[in-house]
Amino acid sequence: MGRYLRRKITIYILTFFVAVTLDWMIPRFMPGNPILILVSRFTGLPQS
Repeated sequence: MGRYLRRKITIYILTFFVAVTLDWMIPRFMPGNPILILVSRFTGLPQS
């Protein structure tokens, strides 16, 4: 039983690490500047 729990906990920790790493990496490797993209959406709006 101890071996089973150790394997499960190890798998959960590795899965958590991979998920957090991917969640951190994907936005940083996307091309472009997110701030410029957001600002460019509003440049076509008329002044109020």
